[in-house]
Amino acid sequence: MKVKTELQPVERCLTNVSEVLFELISPERFAIVNELSLGRQRLTELSKLSKHTVQECSRDLNRLSEAGFVRKDSNGLFEITPFGRAVLSLFPGLKFLVKERHYFLSHDLSFLPRQFIERIGELSEGKAVNHASLVLDHIREVVSKGREYVWLISDRMMPRWPGIGSSYPSKDIPVRMIADQTIDRAILSEAGTALSRTEIGVLPRVSVAMAINES
Repeated sequence: MKVKTELQPVERCLTNVSEVLFELISPERFAIVNELSLGRQRLTELSKLSKHTVQECSRDLNRLSEAGFVRKDSNGLFEITPFGRAVLSLFPGLKFLVKERHYFLSHDLSFLPRQFIERIGELSEGKAVNHASLVLDHIREVVSKGREYVWLISDRMMPRWPGIGSSYPSKDIPVRMIADQTIDRAILSEAGTALSRTEIGVLPRVSVAMAINES
């Protein structure tokens, strides 16, 4: 038997979200959840790591437990819940967006596939540069150091220094390219001729550039 449930009003949903996230506003409570994501801990161990008294740490754990982020197991150890781990996984992306907020005030991400945006936190260890030549230098380095494979995506053919094939350590290295449909087909043909194991795909619009090798 299926039970029909009514959707909550938007206002109530937002209230629920704000109430839950409020518990993570505290740096101390956030640190506790982050620490428990690495493994179970006793109250005394957590208080030492957070440099708070046992009483203060206990209060924070009670609040986190009521919000569903952590729980105590039968051995008296505190652990993160699946819900807590799922919420914690959302923070790298938010942290990255906040860190680079000035960039994103003038750069729209809506053209990117949703799954890319959901993984944007993985760029946290990246380095922002303000000149296209630095990006091209990095791409050339990735291509030249590839030994097992090279994957490329760009709105223009890359690299071409001085010819497409000469930038790769071996003409037999597997190369996959996704290119914008506006790229000269003669250049694509040159790539296929210069490299014996090349797969080339064409999309109506490509708005990003990326180069990946096995390292």
